[in-house]
Amino acid sequence: MPDGSLTLKLSDETAIRIAEKAKALGMPVEHLAAMLLDQHFFDTRDVEWGNGDPDQMLPPLDVNEPTHAWEDVKGELQAQRAGARRKRA
Repeated sequence: MPDGSLTLKLSDETAIRIAEKAKALGMPVEHLAAMLLDQHFFDTRDVEWGNGDPDQMLPPLDVNEPTHAWEDVKGELQAQRAGARRKRA
């Protein structure tokens, strides 16, 4: 078991539901089953969050903070996203 492998016996109904969902998503059944188990047992307290605790409340919105119209920032945001895509390619 130290290698992370585990054999499970699922009910026929559960196995069918996972297989149908995996087929619809175009992924291997084992991958979806592992992903579902990981999601179920994931605990945010087990992770070091670089930008703060995700369970912590956000500070109240400052209604006096300046904002910008979408039209004014749209071009800059799209340029940043295009640059990020080029770096990944």
